[in-house]
Amino acid sequence: MHLGAVGRDGDWLLEWLECLGVARDAIVHLSCASGHAITTVAADGDNAITLFFGANTAMSEAPLTQWLALISLGDWLVMQNETTHQVHAARLARS
Repeated sequence: MHLGAVGRDGDWLLEWLECLGVARDAIVHLSCASGHAITTVAADGDNAITLFFGANTAMSEAPLTQWLALISLGDWLVMQNETTHQVHAARLARS
């Protein structure tokens, strides 16, 4: 199961994910802009990442709680740091 959020500009992403076989029912479509990151890398390998959180942080706990209620022993929870509710998700996954 995939869980995520896209913003009002995310229709193309939902279509692309659907073509790849990702179920859209686990992706929230929000009215804000989608989140994104810009990574710049210097010639010596140093990098800087600029984040715009957008939909990544705008999703509420409600869909997360609903979807994580479906997990069972042996399932994995993988999260990225550019989102909200990591502590909530970890607690639900452990229970």
